[in-house]
Amino acid sequence: MDVMNEITGKRGIDPRSWTAGERIDCPIFILKYNSATGIQHCRDFLSSLVPKIRKEFGSYPIMVVTFAGSILKQEEIVGDITRTGMEKNSLFFIENYTASNHEMDSKKDIALLKILEACIKRADDNITFHCRKKKESLPNRKCEIM
Repeated sequence: MDVMNEITGKRGIDPRSWTAGERIDCPIFILKYNSATGIQHCRDFLSSLVPKIRKEFGSYPIMVVTFAGSILKQEEIVGDITRTGMEKNSLFFIENYTASNHEMDSKKDIALLKILEACIKRADDNITFHCRKKKESLPNRKCEIM
């Protein structure tokens, strides 16, 4: 699967280049939910990818569902996504900043910070898992957000 090759650094992220790159320590998927299709368009993708990520990282990817304000039944979406193998605690809903809705908003800011915090913690856990699996010492490098 090309996505796992990109995540693990066996292949570069740039689709025009097959050059190996750096591994991604915290896979994050963004889902723009569509009430007409639900998660049908990504169900197979998630169902096949989540177990591979769990095997590689020892944890789940993070999923961020955008345009949360327009979603009436978030619990249904949580159910749909967790049935693909995702963990409920790895799922976040966020209301987007848009051209018409871009004023500072503490509720949105806090939600974004919670996602960022989860990403940093997950990346740290994933790096530790990888190093222990490979019996390597922990790297002395800074976390990069791409």
